[in-house]
Formats: sequence, structure tokens, C-alpha cells
Amino acid sequence: MVLKIVYPIRLFSLSCFPGFFFNWPITVALLWFDPIQLKSEGHDSIYSFINSHLALGNLFWRPLIFAVAYTLISPVLRNLINILHAVVDKHGDKRVLKISEDTHVPFNRFIQLKNESTALRRELNDVFDREKSLQNEKQLLVEEIKSLKDDFHSVQVANNELLTFQKEVNRNEIISGNWVITSDDQQYNVHIINNQVHFLDKYARNRLDQLSITHFFFDSRYKRMWFLMLPSNQEEKNSSNDKSLSEFSGLFCDLKFQGPNMLVGMVNNRQSTQWVKVVG
Repeated sequence: MVLKIVYPIRLFSLSCFPGFFFNWPITVALLWFDPIQLKSEGHDSIYSFINSHLALGNLFWRPLIFAVAYTLISPVLRNLINILHAVVDKHGDKRVLKISEDTHVPFNRFIQLKNESTALRRELNDVFDREKSLQNEKQLLVEEIKSLKDDFHSVQVANNELLTFQKEVNRNEIISGNWVITSDDQQYNVHIINNQVHFLDKYARNRLDQLSITHFFFDSRYKRMWFLMLPSNQEEKNSSNDKSLSEFSGLFCDLKFQGPNMLVGMVNNRQSTQWVKVVG
């Protein structure tokens, strides 16, 4: 909206000045009106003089063409002038420097410039040193982050393994099944199910004695377990009394996984024992 208003006004204002130029006789007559001169030219009045010099080309077309041409060409001319100024300034500065390169500098000015140059060089060296120090710190931080990531990954892997182990095994799954127990150079075939321990004959067919597992505790971090094996009737008796673990009569087992199907440890803190699970 603003452009629609500005450009017609600009064209009108630009066409007014050329109008005065192309119609200069009328302009002169209006500025310096002389009745005697007009009569000598054969005109009775100023209006007669103006009418005799009016022409459509000088009054409208030529000023309009000049205004349009000036509007279109003036930006190009202005840019060319700016380019010319830039070229002149550039070559002028070079010539000034070339002419003044052999000019003598006062000693005080030389000392001042030298001190400034030394200070700037020192600041530049400090910047380089700080940048180098920052690069070293960055490298150390990158290595530390990498080490922390590796440690975190190791801890995460160990934690996942532990969670998997805890999820996959419970006290029934750990000790359930058929086992060959070696203790004091003697072997026992046992079958454990639902915390009930059944001693079998040498053919592992008939059940002889029966014990119950109680006070079971499993440390998943060290894959170690503690539990008490009591005769079934004694378990019922002991469960009714508030006694400590050391007062129970039976077999106190302290076992640790030596492999996926082997337990080693102590019985009653005296006898070494080895449990091998029968697979298949």
C-alpha cells in the first residue's frame, strides 16, 4: 500500500523539475515578467505568451520519460558510484602505505609499538597455552567418561547376570533333584523335592530315611547357601519351640556352587562334603 502511494508521488515530483527545464521560456516569463518585452514579441498578455509556447511534448511526455528513466537508472548509477569509491579507496590506501613504508618512525613511537606487539604476542601465547590445557582436560574427560561407561557396562552386565540367576533359581530349584553326596569318604544317594530329603539305597530306588530342609538362606551374590536338615518329627518339635539355630540337632550345611551341578562345603562346620547333581 505504501509503495502504491510513494512511487506516483515520486514520479510526479521528478517530472515537475524537468517540466520547468523543457518549458524554460514560460519559466523565465513567469519569473521576470516584462510587459514591454511581451508587447515587442507580439503578445498582449502573459497568458498569450504561455499559450503560444505550450506543447504537449514539453509539458507532459518529456518530463514523464525523464522521471521514469531517472527512477530506473538511478539505483544502477548509485551502485556504480559506490563501487568506484571502493576501488579508489582501496588503491589509494595501498599507494599511501607504499609511499609511507620508508617513513622514519619516532623512537618513542617505535618503543610503544614494540611493547604493544610484545604484549599482544604474550597474550596470544597465553591463549594457545589455555587452548592446549583445555584440549588436554577434554582428552582426560573423554577417557574418564569412557572408563566410567566401561565400568557401568561391566556393573550392568554383572547385575543382569545376578538378576537372571536370582530369577531362574530359588531354593527348590537349586537343591531339588537327585544328588550324590560324598562326606568322610562315604557316598549317599539322595532325592530332594519340596524341601524333603530322601536317602535312597545304593540302587537309588528305595527311600530309606527322610529329612526336612529348614532355615534355608541363599546368598545370590556369592552363590552360597546355608540350611539345616532335620528329621521330620524333630522339625515339628523344634518348630514349636523358640530355639536358636545352634540348638537344633541335625545337619547344618554350608555349601557353595563350584560349578553348575556341584556344591562343596562343610557339614556341621567339621566334615567337608561334596554334592554332585545327577543330570538325566
